[in-house]
Amino acid sequence: MAKLSAIMIAAVIVCFVRPHALSAECAFDSVAWESLRRSRRESLLDEADPGTMNASCFESYLHRRISREGHDITGLLTALREYAESHHGLSRAVFAAFVSILEPVGDRKLRSELVGIWERYNGPFRETLAELQDRGMYPSADSLCSTLYALRALDVFDLLRWARIKVILSDNAGAARLFCEIAQRDPNLAGTVRNELSQQLAETDSAEQRAVLSSFSRCRLSSEGVDSANHLQWLAMTCSRFGLYEEEMDALTAMGGDEQQIGRRLLATAEQRFRRGRYRHVTRPAVEAFTRLVHPAMRTGAAMLACRSYIQRGRVDSAVVWFDRAGLTDPESRGDAIVLYQIAGLTDKADSVLALLAPSPLRDTLVIRQYLFTDARDRAWEYADSLSKAPSRPGQAEALKPWLPRTAVFSGRMAEAKRMLDSLKIKTTEPYAHEMLGYRYGVKVLGPNPSAFAFWGEFEWATYAGKLERIIKRVDLTPFSEKAQEFLAAQLAERLLAARSPEPVIRILDQIPEKAITPRLRYHRAEALFMLGETGKSREILEKIIVDSPDNIYSSKARIYLLQLNRQSRG
Repeated sequence: MAKLSAIMIAAVIVCFVRPHALSAECAFDSVAWESLRRSRRESLLDEADPGTMNASCFESYLHRRISREGHDITGLLTALREYAESHHGLSRAVFAAFVSILEPVGDRKLRSELVGIWERYNGPFRETLAELQDRGMYPSADSLCSTLYALRALDVFDLLRWARIKVILSDNAGAARLFCEIAQRDPNLAGTVRNELSQQLAETDSAEQRAVLSSFSRCRLSSEGVDSANHLQWLAMTCSRFGLYEEEMDALTAMGGDEQQIGRRLLATAEQRFRRGRYRHVTRPAVEAFTRLVHPAMRTGAAMLACRSYIQRGRVDSAVVWFDRAGLTDPESRGDAIVLYQIAGLTDKADSVLALLAPSPLRDTLVIRQYLFTDARDRAWEYADSLSKAPSRPGQAEALKPWLPRTAVFSGRMAEAKRMLDSLKIKTTEPYAHEMLGYRYGVKVLGPNPSAFAFWGEFEWATYAGKLERIIKRVDLTPFSEKAQEFLAAQLAERLLAARSPEPVIRILDQIPEKAITPRLRYHRAEALFMLGETGKSREILEKIIVDSPDNIYSSKARIYLLQLNRQSRG
């Protein structure tokens, strides 16, 4: 028994450890340790030599000593110096463990002394940090900063370097906390910190941007003396830049002010988004602005923004609702209302508003449209033709320029269409120039085949009136010449692909005999297959176009399409 006690005492002298943090060479029976007299335990603590311990034992020794004697700073520093001298320096792990045991280190003199001990064996902290960064050892640099941070040895510029290290390590949440602390320590750096954070987040995904900005903002807004309005304005702009539109809205409303101030901010945001083409994200700020504002012109502006955003998204029914809420009654606005009602299929409502308009080129145009949207194509042509022969009102001839050939094509009048298109002087700057040039080409290709021309006119009308689905199911191109088949198939494919409707494209292209298949039709088949998820087949067709028709314009298009496919597959 005496021999066993001697062995236990010897083990204790080598290293005093906690039972839950033992290394193999420091294991001992803690029950035996506790059975020793208190005076004996205290004397063993006093006699222990830290210089003989390894890192694990030294950490355990410190914990054991603190548990018995409390934070005897002088004794602990002496032990640290003895350990460092015996081991010819301090590893970052040992030093970090020592600091963590003493946390929080509140005594300024003690903190300074600890930094001095570390730098004695490792060199100046900032030089060591710079060396670690130069060598790309960012995890070690992060650990070092963390240890020195616990000693409050980092100034704001050290924190800025550390924050950048955090970003490199993809610890953006950690970076956000550091950026916040920098601004707290030195309010003059708040602008620099925000710019830095924005730049660092530019390459991250939206989920990370959302999380980091939220964390940073919570920290900033809870800080003392922060200009919250200024911060929220920056946050709104940053969220808008990153496409975090819901978060932008939250920031705009959190800025405070009365309902009218908030409403004006939301209206300005809706206008900005509409100018940028972010139509899907216009509706919410426009609608909320409408509900808050009391100024009639502003309410009308908000309602019209909601209306136009719905139009751009193909939500015509919703657009009509918001147009009606705008309450516009001038002739031009009534014209806009008629166009909306026609597109929405509300031709009865369009008729009732048409009755309110005085004779004018605008009314003439809207009457022609009304005939077209009610599938009275012959009447549309007859009305346009009668106007061209009647005494002209100011602006009437210019307004009718596109409508005469357009209604001739829609109603299958090949001879009239050819005559008008041949006599029409088309300026490339005119909004309908591309359409008229397309009609000229169609007349040239389909001129020898009146039935093919009539079918083409029908689907051109159906495209214009939004009724393409009415004729797709009964498309039969087989009675026409191969040249007409190729032209009609290509035209139909372009319309359907633009409408994101690839299934009928395959069915239509399957009607074309192999000898009439051109690179253009192959290209449209590849597009349709890609939309249907048949990426491999789409790629094969594109590669065949490049090999078989290297000089064709669709070979160039195929190369571009393949590049996009390759980028997507890599992404």
